[in-house]
Amino acid sequence: MRVFLAAEFVPPVSSIVTQAQRLLKSQGGAAFRWTAPEAVHLTLLFLGEVAREQVLPMTLVLTKAAAGRPAFSVSTAGWGAFPSPARARILWLGLADPEGSLARLADVLRGALAPFPVPLEERFFTAHLTLARLQGKGRPVDVRTILSTPPPPRGTHRVEGVILYQSELGTEGAVHTVLARFPLTPLNIP
Repeated sequence: MRVFLAAEFVPPVSSIVTQAQRLLKSQGGAAFRWTAPEAVHLTLLFLGEVAREQVLPMTLVLTKAAAGRPAFSVSTAGWGAFPSPARARILWLGLADPEGSLARLADVLRGALAPFPVPLEERFFTAHLTLARLQGKGRPVDVRTILSTPPPPRGTHRVEGVILYQSELGTEGAVHTVLARFPLTPLNIP
């Protein structure tokens, strides 16, 4: 089964994603397939194909790893594109995380899963929410003009846990199913 780990936000990011997508769509973007706001997530670690019998042992290790980490807050920031605005295949909304909590959490999860035979990605962690993907196998698009649109006002979201998702690819995009949730230590908010 194809699985990944994502941050669990409170409140959910769907409202800020809807607002961000509306702003970008008004500037163009017909070449892109827009992600359903309720399906947008922040991938902390993509695990790829994992044997079904490995899921339970992984959840036990991930429960311990997450339990020792405090919840934290991040805020939305500017736009971006992968691989670059001049040759975009993916449009995204960035997340400001000045203390590096997301990257540290991803590292902790990676370390917890080191004993398992999973091909963990080694790329640089960029905190982002994918808003849209280029439709089909078309040539990358120059979106520098679209991304000059001012982003929506900053929204603050708490990361209160980690979710293990199964991802099933289909003709209409991926369908994500929650396999397990791993809460972080709650913030003391008055």
